[in-house]
Amino acid sequence: MVFAMDFWSDPDDEFLLNNAVNDKVLPDVVVAGIPALATVIRATAIFKCRVIEDTSGFQNGINGTQYIQVRKAGGAYINAITLVDNMWLVAANTREGGDIIVGSHDVSGQVDGNGTYNFITHNVVVDGVNLKLNDLKVGLKIYFR
Repeated sequence: MVFAMDFWSDPDDEFLLNNAVNDKVLPDVVVAGIPALATVIRATAIFKCRVIEDTSGFQNGINGTQYIQVRKAGGAYINAITLVDNMWLVAANTREGGDIIVGSHDVSGQVDGNGTYNFITHNVVVDGVNLKLNDLKVGLKIYFR
C-alpha cells in the first residue's frame, strides 16, 4: 500500500521578488509523523500564495525559466518547482488572485522522511522592480510505503 501525507510551512505575509539575481529564503516545512521504517517513494513540492501584486509601475512577471528549490536542512538544494517565463504576469500597479503550483520534480532525493526542509527561490528575477506575493506557504506531499 502507498500512503501520502501533506506538510505545510507557516504562512509568510509578504514575499518580494525583484530584478536582482539572488536566492531568497522561503518558510521551512517540518515533516513529522512518517513511520520510522517507511520508505519515501515520491515527494513533490507545493507553493501557494493568496495575492500577486505589482508595485513597479511596469508589467511584471517571472523573467526566464527559474526554480523554487528544496533541501533537507544541511543538504544540497535541488529543483522542486519550475517557474516559467512570464509566470505571474500582472499589469503595472495591479493585484491579481494568487496561485497554487504543484511541482513536477520528484524531490525524494532530498525529502526522505521526517525532518526540517528549507526552501529558496533560486536566482529568481522578475521583469520589473517589485513583484509581491502575499500570504504564501510552501508544502510537501510525500508518498511512502
